[in-house]
Amino acid sequence: MRLIDQLQLTLEQREKALREQQQTARELQQANSELQQATSLLLHADAHLRSVLSQRIHDQPKQQALRIRSLLGHWQHKLKMEAERDPSGRVAVQPISEALGKVRRISEELEGDLRGLQLLVEDAYQRRSLGLKLHLEKLIREDLPALHPESPLKVQPDLWALDALSHDLEQTEEGTKIAEAISYTVTQALLNVYNHAGASFATVQTVRKNGNIEVYISDDGRGFDTSSISPEKTSLFKARLKAREAGGILSIQSVPRPQVEHGTTVVLQLPIPQSEQRFTSGPLPESMYEM
Repeated sequence: MRLIDQLQLTLEQREKALREQQQTARELQQANSELQQATSLLLHADAHLRSVLSQRIHDQPKQQALRIRSLLGHWQHKLKMEAERDPSGRVAVQPISEALGKVRRISEELEGDLRGLQLLVEDAYQRRSLGLKLHLEKLIREDLPALHPESPLKVQPDLWALDALSHDLEQTEEGTKIAEAISYTVTQALLNVYNHAGASFATVQTVRKNGNIEVYISDDGRGFDTSSISPEKTSLFKARLKAREAGGILSIQSVPRPQVEHGTTVVLQLPIPQSEQRFTSGPLPESMYEM
């Protein structure tokens, strides 16, 4: 009977411990759910704030800087023409013309700084105006090279797979998350290449495969040991969150120098929204999917 009593007591203790574990598991699940919800809200607030900043930069100081440069150029040219017509006024006009030239150069520098600031907040205004594909093409061919005129880096874009997405992709919440994840990842990955990789060549390739959009940003730079850097310390940490929020995943593969085929590849995989499936043109030959 004593053994039975001890066994009964042991069972009760284990049942109590099991209930406590189940309660702890429920609390952890609840905390995880709340954390995911908070992360989603923070990403949404972040995207909204960057969109507002992008539009304000475009509509206010950037336009003012452009207007200043235009007016200065006009009056500088007009004064120069007047000075050539009236040689006696050349001495009086020349200092004014030179001063206007200096102010114009300052205005051009201000435009460049504002362009860089707009890229740092991720130019959501431009993306929504042009559409995702045209925005990325302009980013790769014009905006980033203008921000880094001294860089020898050449970036080759291959964005054909984005034709699977409609121009008004961001009319839905799901589509906005997809566009945010792609645009932000490409921007941050290329900024890293320009600023840190020491690369001479990079590619941005998009692939449509099995109902997914896959984006590969690769460079021939110095690479790094991905295991030695905490994911939270990389600029692509927020890109991982955006990818997960859009139902996708982001991974980083890198081979450091002096190994053969050194460089880094950022891979983003996202599902094509169901509302966008009608824009696909059917399956492509398997060879088209190969890197």
